[in-house]
Amino acid sequence: MPLLDEFISKRSIRTLTAILIACVTIPAMAVVLILGLHLYWDKQDDVDEQSMELTRVAATYHQQVVLRAQSLLETIADLPVLKGGSASEIEEILRQVVSRNPQYLTLTLVRPDGFLFASSTVTDTSINYSDRDNFQQAMSQRRFAVGQATQSRLKGSPVLPFAVPVIDSNGAITGVLQAALKLDEYEKFFSAMRLAPGTRIIFIDGQGVRLFRYPQRDISPVGERITQQVWDAISGISENSKTFRVIGQTGRPITYSYIRIADGMEKRSELGILGGILTPSFSKEVLPVIAWTIFALFFIAVSAMAIGYFLNKRILITGLVALEGKTSEIVRSGELVRVDTVPGCAEVVALAKSFNRMVEFLRRGNEGRDRAEHALSDAVTRYQTLMATASDAIHILDQDGDLVQFSQSFLDMLGYTLEEAACLNVRDWEAQVPAHRLAESINVLMREPGTFETKHRRKDGSILEVEISAKSVMLSGRRYLYASARDISRRKKAEEALRESEERSRRLFEHAPVGIYRSTMDGHLITANATHARIHGFVSLEELRKHLQDGTRSLFADPAQHAELRRLLREHGSVKGYESRRKRKDGSTIWVASNAHLISAPGFDEPVIEGFVVDVTERKRAEAELTRLATTDPLTGVSNRRLFFDRGAKEFARSHRHGLPLALIMLDIDHFKAINDTYGHTCGDIVLQTMAAQCMEILRAEDLFGRLGGEEFAALLTHTDLQGAQRTAGRLLDALAGLEVPCEENVIRFTVSIGVAVLESSDASIEDILLRADNAMYRAKRAGRNCVC
Repeated sequence: MPLLDEFISKRSIRTLTAILIACVTIPAMAVVLILGLHLYWDKQDDVDEQSMELTRVAATYHQQVVLRAQSLLETIADLPVLKGGSASEIEEILRQVVSRNPQYLTLTLVRPDGFLFASSTVTDTSINYSDRDNFQQAMSQRRFAVGQATQSRLKGSPVLPFAVPVIDSNGAITGVLQAALKLDEYEKFFSAMRLAPGTRIIFIDGQGVRLFRYPQRDISPVGERITQQVWDAISGISENSKTFRVIGQTGRPITYSYIRIADGMEKRSELGILGGILTPSFSKEVLPVIAWTIFALFFIAVSAMAIGYFLNKRILITGLVALEGKTSEIVRSGELVRVDTVPGCAEVVALAKSFNRMVEFLRRGNEGRDRAEHALSDAVTRYQTLMATASDAIHILDQDGDLVQFSQSFLDMLGYTLEEAACLNVRDWEAQVPAHRLAESINVLMREPGTFETKHRRKDGSILEVEISAKSVMLSGRRYLYASARDISRRKKAEEALRESEERSRRLFEHAPVGIYRSTMDGHLITANATHARIHGFVSLEELRKHLQDGTRSLFADPAQHAELRRLLREHGSVKGYESRRKRKDGSTIWVASNAHLISAPGFDEPVIEGFVVDVTERKRAEAELTRLATTDPLTGVSNRRLFFDRGAKEFARSHRHGLPLALIMLDIDHFKAINDTYGHTCGDIVLQTMAAQCMEILRAEDLFGRLGGEEFAALLTHTDLQGAQRTAGRLLDALAGLEVPCEENVIRFTVSIGVAVLESSDASIEDILLRADNAMYRAKRAGRNCVC
């Protein structure tokens, strides 16, 4: 403190004012610049997340399209007509499928040598598809394949090709079924999304050629390569996704996210998806705000310095310099002379008057010296009191409420001039206490000092919220009321804004579209919103509380899932997307996805769970239905070829590893083509359905029964040796031979030929057993049919 006092004593009021303003302004400018940079970085992070989320949505939609295409092609490939029908029959079926699925440009059946056999659009059988990568994959790998996105040969539009092999009952490939999906079909999906202006989605092939763009624009037509800087950013990456920024062809920076869609087996790129969002510009969006803010601060600082210099000069400096000069003259000459009128504030004028009175007292002799010193001391005390508390509006009132003394801050707060303030009374600015009670209030405050809030009226009529600290003081032997006023209007507005914010938060909590809750680790509900209660079938939160109040009921249908959620929270502190089954009020169950984290809460010894839940029951049902469609034969309802081989491979590995017996039965309906030709395909389908249903009644629950193609079926019998398999085959043979299938006005009878084979130590896969059972079935056919071999 001594060093500070020494520093202040050596400098003028103007210099100290400039230093004070600089100490406030420079840090304020630095804070503005830092906040602007943080704002810009936050905007860039938001754009990065939006760009990657947009690209993920596009990639997810593309993968769903591929799954639907796979299901459709495998269903068509299993149709009997594709394995032995004529080209005209197959073309008619393909055209019907395309008419019901307009998202596909063509459906084509290609012979194993690569030449066209049947198509939904063309009949030129000389077209060779053997150079297509999806045709080659389907032939070599005997599975569904996705080809390289390309331009359609028919219409020149970008398409994504798919292929699946058509396999006959002997396991031989009789052709490849191909489909071409219109990439323009994606336009319908993206147009339904609410995208920000300047957003674009681009599909490219492995060489960087544009296959699809949304929205369509002339600036980047389909078929051309993407810009070199974008290609350089994505061509060398090893990961499957990346976010980067480039300067677009319009000159504006763009944030792109890239996801590579690759073939699951060959690990090569089939398709790349780019999602771009305009990047916020620092120079255009943030820098002007920072520049104008710094300019405003600088302007305020300069203005404050100028005003401070003017006010100091008018209020204090000129008068004090005049008094100091007169004092020096008295000291130098030794003659007591009065000071003339000096400019300045009331305190300076009072000080000049006191100076003159002091001179008069000194002239009268030693008797007047004490009175002059006392008057000067009063003037200095009033001046020091005013300057020491100048940050608040200081004013002194007499018992009648007349304004006796005041600070410049008091004038600034009420908007009066120095001349106007000389005639003011408290009733001129007090806006809350009635005029007839002001005198009483002043007397009370003189007896009992205190702090209170009230309202002041400015000269222009506006109202201020103020906080007053008042007490009684003695000046020159007379009692006055000393008051310090502080403007609290901003604080009041802030308090009101806080109350409104709390009310908005409460409404958001109550009306949120997701269930929000807080509970203890053992499942006791602390609080929740109404949506949380409705998700679980309750009308209100109060009804849900009553349901759970005995402590024995839980919303979890599976206690193990509740325990798993608690374990994850203890280990990681939070979980995202945790799916669990919940119990509703009516006893039904639903699936919900939860996001939750642990927080500390007053009144609880251990952390509590805070999170939200979303009902995903419909999504889970859709997933189960997709799984069923992918693994079930659509005609008979039994396992399809794919599921039969997947589960058969697992049973083979288990039986082979543990030395357990395993048997396989092959069944084929005798003269099934004659049934179709005689009674029609509808009756043939009824025969297949009846035959499958009868077999499922005879076989055990643990046995696997599936349709491998056409009228060919197979049954996998676990823990069964050759004798047991032959007995089961005999029961099947007898039951099916005695069936009578009514269809329209006919009754159809049929027989089957059955082949039996069991696991041998030399078998390498389930296909080995299946081949022996198939050979045995054909021996049964050659032996006269309607028998077991």
